[in-house]
Amino acid sequence: MPVLLLPERGAYEISGGIRKGSFTWEGLNIEKHLIRRDRGFFLPAYIIKSDKVRKRNSPAIILSGCYGKVHELESNKELVLKKLREGYSVMVIDVTNTGELRTPEDGRTMSYEFAIAKMAIYAGKTLLGYRAEDLIIARNYLKSVIKTGKIELVVSGQVGPCAVHAAFIDGGFSRLYLKDSPGSWENLVNKHFTPDNIGIIVPRVLNYYDIPDMLNMMKNTSIEISE
Repeated sequence: MPVLLLPERGAYEISGGIRKGSFTWEGLNIEKHLIRRDRGFFLPAYIIKSDKVRKRNSPAIILSGCYGKVHELESNKELVLKKLREGYSVMVIDVTNTGELRTPEDGRTMSYEFAIAKMAIYAGKTLLGYRAEDLIIARNYLKSVIKTGKIELVVSGQVGPCAVHAAFIDGGFSRLYLKDSPGSWENLVNKHFTPDNIGIIVPRVLNYYDIPDMLNMMKNTSIEISE
């Protein structure tokens, strides 16, 4: 089997997080949170609570991308404000090696993620697998903060394949939006050069499945793909 090695079901239990203040954006109060992951590692997140949040089963949406929370918030401003008006709460999360957690580029490699992706493989895992875990842990944390019902997931770039795996394995997202995301490993390997894609590599994966195979099997998740 391909070396993805996500933990067994139930291994995504979170042990809480820390609220680290707030700031104002577009006249809205945004809470800053650190979500406890493992081994003293935290995932930075913003949470915006809608004024229309009910006591139970309020909808929510999670956003994530390679350039971090501020970029995702600004680039999805219209969507975020629309969802808040509709009664959604919003979380924006930095998954492993994105945003505040991103490894500084030193110019010595053609992929800024080379070192951290290699370290994940040394541990018998993949960066894609870590990020898929991050998204599920973020979803679980959001449910502990807000009594959410359906949760939608909006991701861009190389976080896309990670989100597909999170939605496929966990089944906890009602809708998946993929923006400018690699749609197929087969397409990548057929190109002569694809920089900065080492973070979505899963060794030997095409012997077993490709990303479209997973999307076609997610019958209970609404999927929207855009460039």
